[in-house]
Amino acid sequence: SMLARKEERRLKTLLQQCRSLDDAGAAELERALEALEVAARGVILPSPTPVGIAPSPDCRAPDTPARVFLLDPIAARAADMAQRIAGFGYRVETFDDVGEMRRIMATRPPCVILAPMGPDGQLDADLAPLCHEQRDHAFALVFIADDARMTTRLAAVRAGGVAFFTRPLAMGRLIEELDALTHRDQAAPYRVLIIDDDADLAAHYGAVLQQAGMDARHLPAPMELLPAMDEFRPDLLLLDLYMPECTGVELARLIRQDDAYLGIPIIFLSSETGADAQFHALSQGADGFLTKPIDDEDLVKAVIARAERTRAVSSQLARDSLTGLLNHSTSKETIAAEFARARRQDAAMSCVMIDIDHFKQVNDRYGHMAGDQVIASLTRLLQQRLRHSDIVGRYGGEEFIVLMPGTPPETASRIIDELRARFALSLHHAGGTDFDVTFSAGLSAAAPYDTADAMIAAADDALYRAKQQGRNRVATV
Repeated sequence: SMLARKEERRLKTLLQQCRSLDDAGAAELERALEALEVAARGVILPSPTPVGIAPSPDCRAPDTPARVFLLDPIAARAADMAQRIAGFGYRVETFDDVGEMRRIMATRPPCVILAPMGPDGQLDADLAPLCHEQRDHAFALVFIADDARMTTRLAAVRAGGVAFFTRPLAMGRLIEELDALTHRDQAAPYRVLIIDDDADLAAHYGAVLQQAGMDARHLPAPMELLPAMDEFRPDLLLLDLYMPECTGVELARLIRQDDAYLGIPIIFLSSETGADAQFHALSQGADGFLTKPIDDEDLVKAVIARAERTRAVSSQLARDSLTGLLNHSTSKETIAAEFARARRQDAAMSCVMIDIDHFKQVNDRYGHMAGDQVIASLTRLLQQRLRHSDIVGRYGGEEFIVLMPGTPPETASRIIDELRARFALSLHHAGGTDFDVTFSAGLSAAAPYDTADAMIAAADDALYRAKQQGRNRVATV
């Protein structure tokens, strides 16, 4: 195949360049051999794992914020950035000197170091040795630069950076990265839907994927695909190419006609070895082709590679840049799908609209940066205190929306009121002044309404009543 020829050329180049291999060269050669072997079988390989180091368990004691070191020679900029990151629940220590940071690391190891990268990849001479000690110290290194030129980005990768950001910082993206690096953001397992008429084979694939930590389900009847897609919301589809009721190609074409499913990866499974048949199948909307019999390890690699990339891209498109929460449009789409599921299952569900009280006055009196910190504080409170199954979105400005599946309105009202009381006790800091802020909330149950929009409108009406009744309260329809 073309992929196999590409890997063969890469391997020859390595052999010509490396008469005596060091450890890095040997590792590269091993990866090339593996890639060549798998490419010959037509298997999709995931991208090589980035140079990321699992944070030391010492960098975060139980029930305490993760420790982040911020290295920046400009003190005012460092203090401002540290305050913003701390607003998301992190313990931030700032340094303008690498030597002092290294001394502190001996007793207070960080989970993450945020370090500056100069123009065209210039690196502080004292920082360079630390880049090669990540594995010993077990921290993750994130670079921040003023430009995103190729030379700068490449230098950051070569220095062992696991992430790269440019100023002005997109704080929401940075916090998402910190959450992932410190394991605060426990991503849900990849959801894989297997459509194959061979029940035994599908069960085997499902067991392999489950063992790899994924949520895999088998759909033996392809005619039931659309309801299953709506209910399960898979991250990836494994489609048998030939089935009695319809072909995998027909299913792929049908799926790609629905805008909601355009981004879901489709991998065909078949014993078909003809190149023309495989290319035809891929041209109909699929993203990969695995030839039966499929090695278990290759199956896991192929699924992870596609699902990981797709989820990352989808997350960037679906998230609010400041908070990392679902944005307005994605919130509505997700809530509509959950509403439909609750109606089918006759399950309880509550919807909550939250609005920060007198938020304009906060911005006017303390500045927009202080306003962002208030929004960040409420975001973190919602993320920490609500369940992973609850849906939280930034609906616009200072307004949030929360959907609580399986939760009757009485329970939801109690939970939100506890959050309201906790938020009212929180102190925010700006310009040497401490201040407090409250929020109001409106709540509706799903049961009386025919559409998700009607449920949201009812919660919004209840929010208006809470405002009219004096704010800092929860009103229920």
